[in-house]
Amino acid sequence: MNNVFSLEKLFADRVFQIPDYQRGYAWDEKPQLSEFMEDIELLPPGKDHYTGTIVLYEREEGAAWVDEEGKHYGLSDVVDGQQRLTTVVLLLDAIRREMTRSESLQKLADGIRKTYIEVKDQADQPMQKLVLNRDCRAYFARNVLSDQPGPEGPSIQSHRRLSAAK
Repeated sequence: MNNVFSLEKLFADRVFQIPDYQRGYAWDEKPQLSEFMEDIELLPPGKDHYTGTIVLYEREEGAAWVDEEGKHYGLSDVVDGQQRLTTVVLLLDAIRREMTRSESLQKLADGIRKTYIEVKDQADQPMQKLVLNRDCRAYFARNVLSDQPGPEGPSIQSHRRLSAAK
């Protein structure tokens, strides 16, 4: 059984949820974020980056989510790898935002959003592909991933770290 997946395959039919028993976002610029970015920047052309182990618990009890196009997504609790997965989503969202500045890259930017960031549910509401724990969930969706951030600022250390990582 192959348990090594590309990010695209990992995100393909899944919504990730950080369980409430997990701590909030904890990576700081030094050393974690700096080392992560350095690993990517120093990656030779044609080589893959090993992001690390991500341990998931696949939920079964009524956990399927359906997007506006009728596509089904399974719900997976992130048991280990929350910091890496959140950082990857933040990086891909930053790339997507930069791409939206160019009309010729808009379709690619939309693809990144649908694959890794969020889709619309059947009620035309945003459905994040990564849902953080109770302490960070709303802040992450409204202030970090939103194209029109809300007025509230960070209220806990995890919020400040998410904003800094963005």
